[in-house]
Amino acid sequence: MVFGVSDFANGMKQLNKLKKEMDDVEFRETILELRTLLQAAREELFNEREAATDLRALLKASESRFEQMASLIIVDGFKYDQEDGAAVGLPYCQLCEISEGQFYRTLKRGSAHCMCPKCKTVFNASFSGKVHQKEPTIRVNSF
Repeated sequence: MVFGVSDFANGMKQLNKLKKEMDDVEFRETILELRTLLQAAREELFNEREAATDLRALLKASESRFEQMASLIIVDGFKYDQEDGAAVGLPYCQLCEISEGQFYRTLKRGSAHCMCPKCKTVFNASFSGKVHQKEPTIRVNSF
């Protein structure tokens, strides 16, 4: 709600009218009540602005995640970056995506495996969409 100069002037006219009708003590009590209401309205407006800012940030993050998801290619359950419709590089960690909603690119661990730098899970996948289905995903304990 936006107030202009004319709204302020109207408010002052109403206060002057009230002052004529009330004694000084009642008038001062009314002013204090109005100030309290104004402060509450300001706080509510501030809270609503913060909520709107938080929602805009969440929407921007969701849009960014959607764009990233749209740019990936899935090979046997592993998400890879793609170039000309083909998987490139190492895959992203499946577990961290599910548990945290974050994409962590795995690191090379031998010629047929990769490992997540965050959760330390070793996967049976390697460069450019090479997934070894016969080998299960291996969980490595981190110390």
